[in-house]
Amino acid sequence: MDKNDPLYDPDDDPDVRLDDLALATREAAELTSAEFLAQQPTDLTSAQRASYRKRALFVENLAQMGNVAMAARATGWSRGTPYALRQTDKLFAEAWDEAIDISVDMLEGQAWSLAMKGVKEPVFHNGEQCGFKVKYSERMLEILLKARRPNTYRENVKMEHDVKGGVLVVPGVAKEADWEAAAVEQQAEHRASTGED
Repeated sequence: MDKNDPLYDPDDDPDVRLDDLALATREAAELTSAEFLAQQPTDLTSAQRASYRKRALFVENLAQMGNVAMAARATGWSRGTPYALRQTDKLFAEAWDEAIDISVDMLEGQAWSLAMKGVKEPVFHNGEQCGFKVKYSERMLEILLKARRPNTYRENVKMEHDVKGGVLVVPGVAKEADWEAAAVEQQAEHRASTGED
């Protein structure tokens, strides 16, 4: 798309939309990180403050990357460190979940953009680029419709089964002799009800 064209509309430019989406994600990530830090106690040692700042950085990275291993690496941690912290720090676990929601929102926004606004691809003529065409993702459109309106667009399959036999459900712990007696009794009842011998 030629930005000098008088008909150029930045809302129709996929590059601008991606930049806007990335900016919105970055802002949401920074807000989540700041909220996490604001919830920490104020009477921390400098080492504890540094630890919480590092956790906040991980949360921000996770929101932007959507991948724990990549976010940990960008934070300077091994992949296992955030998982260990998640087990012991409830606020960190909550911020982690929020970061994942932000990253999924970003992916959903990108999916919507691919389906509805497309991606510009260069067009060549005689080996020279002569313009662009917009390619839409029909598959992404289908996925979004199935997710948003599953009753209308999802393939619904109804399966019916005629099951012969029974299931013995035993609450608690049973002795082997009791188990065998109950199984024999249930099998006899089933054979009597179905006419099987």
